[in-house]
Amino acid sequence: MQTEPNVTPSAEDICRVWRADRHLSSGAAIVYMQRIKLFRAYCVEHGLVERGELTLERVNRFIDWYAQRRNLDPRSLHLFRSGLRSLNRIYHSLGLAPPPWRSPRPAKPPATPLLSEYADYLLRHRGNPQATVDQKLYHIGKLQDHLAQAGEDWHSIRLVDVDAFLVAYAQRYSRSYVSGVACSIRCFLRFLHWSDRIPVDLSEAVIAPVQPRLERPRRALAWEDVQRLLKAVDRSTLMGLRDYALLLMMSTYGLGAGEAIRLRFEDIDWEADTLSVVRPKTGTAFTLPLLPAVAKALADYLGSMKKLGVSSAPG
Repeated sequence: MQTEPNVTPSAEDICRVWRADRHLSSGAAIVYMQRIKLFRAYCVEHGLVERGELTLERVNRFIDWYAQRRNLDPRSLHLFRSGLRSLNRIYHSLGLAPPPWRSPRPAKPPATPLLSEYADYLLRHRGNPQATVDQKLYHIGKLQDHLAQAGEDWHSIRLVDVDAFLVAYAQRYSRSYVSGVACSIRCFLRFLHWSDRIPVDLSEAVIAPVQPRLERPRRALAWEDVQRLLKAVDRSTLMGLRDYALLLMMSTYGLGAGEAIRLRFEDIDWEADTLSVVRPKTGTAFTLPLLPAVAKALADYLGSMKKLGVSSAPG
């Protein structure tokens, strides 16, 4: 059955799919819906069929158009891309057959007959998806280059060769990445032994780096701690309202202190529900959605300033 091109999911349909997925927070859903409404207005204005415009290439064209119209940096509008990709998935969920988000890239053929056979083994016997196969072939190709430089090949591969390769990689890449490379090598060595290309199964002897728990510091406070911090702010004073708004923006958007304290009145676009931010170090400008909670905190602070006749923020 062919889908009618003018059938579009309603806002209720979209929210229903999001609720069923349980992968999208309520705040993100609000932001995505705002972006979808702007995209739909663009399609109507230009006489475009919404479903046909839901590809990465055409969404980027819409973003460029919107950025030019609003005098914004297109690189700051990544949430448009995320929201419209979500809409593409919703079309899929509802059986409305949208076009592929990305044009499929032709698979790069393996470099040697052995790797071609290994790729076929991974696809047919191991059930690996093509992306995983490509990644494993890339890792094995790097090991093959390492062996060639040492005058070795797969038939004469030794455990010391594998160790030397992984040690060299560990000096350049993270533990987690090197662990993935080691996993690819184990799988390939197992295949070489299974196909009688090497007499001994070396796979079990390949040692990957271990990343201890809590080796890295926590990147952020737990949300419960953030909520306790926000609740501790005394919002009965102008300074408290200011501090609450700053802390809320920093915790919601991940802004640094330098970014938050440099915000100006004109950086808030109440009509478009956006917040313009500039990176202090690089001068890069980007735009964030003005979420309802943040908008209320800013409005409370600015409203109190107006009532008190204060023209600048308290020190």
